[in-house]
Amino acid sequence: MSSRSLTPGEISEKDARFIKKHSSTLIAFGEFIDGYDLAVIGVAMVFLSSSFALTPGDKGLLVAISFLGTAAGLITFGDLSDRIGRKKVFAFNLWIFIITALLASAITHVWMLWVLRFLIGVAIGMDLSTSAAYLAEIAPKARRGRITGSLLNMMMVLGAMFAII
Repeated sequence: MSSRSLTPGEISEKDARFIKKHSSTLIAFGEFIDGYDLAVIGVAMVFLSSSFALTPGDKGLLVAISFLGTAAGLITFGDLSDRIGRKKVFAFNLWIFIITALLASAITHVWMLWVLRFLIGVAIGMDLSTSAAYLAEIAPKARRGRITGSLLNMMMVLGAMFAII
């Protein structure tokens, strides 16, 4: 271990090893949240139908709109993360999730629910595209396929299962 002092913005070798060891798991946990968010609307629909007097069309749009947002997030932020950096997109993504969760507590009309479900979908698409690319970059060569393929998908399915449970 060297005795040189670190400049601002640098991290120690010990911290770098910790980050490298645990970052895959933390990034994959985002997929757990994505799976949860996409599936939880099915469970919530039981309560939302009576609270908002939803028509069958309202229900269909409410379920579909987050997937439309996911497509928009994938297309927009996949390219943007390549241009401005994944760290910035991840930070923005976190803020979108926090803000939409807080705003969800103040929903009084069905249109507000549609808007927030769309924005949550955008955040999910942002996370899907950015996390897959980032994991491919940082994963050790010997485990790259397992991490980028199996781990991400497994976490998403577990999140969906947890929402239903």
